[in-house]
Amino acid sequence: GSEAFPQYFALLNAWLLDAGGVEPITEAHPARGIHASPSGPSHPDLFLLCSSPETADFAGRAGVGMVFAEFIARTDGGPAVSAYRAAFSPSAFRQAGWAAVATIALAAETTEAAERLAAPMRASALAGLDGPGADGERPRFPRIEDALAFLEARRDDPRLAGVKARAIVGDPQTVRRGLAQRAEATGADELFVMAVGPDLDSRVRSLELIRAG
Repeated sequence: GSEAFPQYFALLNAWLLDAGGVEPITEAHPARGIHASPSGPSHPDLFLLCSSPETADFAGRAGVGMVFAEFIARTDGGPAVSAYRAAFSPSAFRQAGWAAVATIALAAETTEAAERLAAPMRASALAGLDGPGADGERPRFPRIEDALAFLEARRDDPRLAGVKARAIVGDPQTVRRGLAQRAEATGADELFVMAVGPDLDSRVRSLELIRAG
């Protein structure tokens, strides 16, 4: 549960710092005698994946890196980044704060192609807002044609605009511009792009087009 998370998080920190020789676990520590392996002259950097300003505040107070998952929270990462920076306290992991935002983006050679490829993602997200289907499963749209038909039938659904706003979709220039605007608006040090698309080829191609700029 969330009440126990800080204690388990502190144990993880202790094991990592002990393995790196930064802060050895002492006999007075609750985890005495339990050591992470392998040990060495360094330890992994530590980041907390957050989905609210409250968890971002926790990451700041813990002195670790923070990544805000816009694709989970379905909300803008700016308030979380601000909360993280306001709360940040230096630690053995880092002396200065570092905040990232993970967002959804899909690029194709043209805007029309990108909008078509985004249809299954949008249809699934919109259908998911209705809850599980009669079989208890979340509706999915493996075929683009089915997704387009569903979206056309629901084109007047007031929630559709919010679903579309969750992802940056378009030609490469549009997507790169949108990502730059997202980084500036949220104040993030870095963006993580969650690749989306109806198949692996479209996801890989999307990342290639974004990177090419």
